[in-house]
Amino acid sequence: MLTNFTIDNTIVPVMAVRSRKPQLSPPSDREATLSPKYQILIPRTLRRAMNLKPGQKFMLLQSGRSIRVVPVRPIHELRGVLKGGNIRPEDIRDKTDRPV
Repeated sequence: MLTNFTIDNTIVPVMAVRSRKPQLSPPSDREATLSPKYQILIPRTLRRAMNLKPGQKFMLLQSGRSIRVVPVRPIHELRGVLKGGNIRPEDIRDKTDRPV
């Protein structure tokens, strides 16, 4: 969009720049409907973006009047999470090492 303004009685054309808002997916990609069987269908764009698979488990967390749906990661995906932690056996306290 081209806009004009004046400086010292001279008309100067200026290109108007709109600030960019963060891009949100269309509402249909962000909303779901609860079925009569209390099921919710996750939109395809979210399933693909989050790499969700049929039969995958989710943790449902209530926060006030909201529900967070968090995918549960299988234990085999956690393999190697602590790799490189440099934990030596002598660094691990035994039950007898703890104060009573």
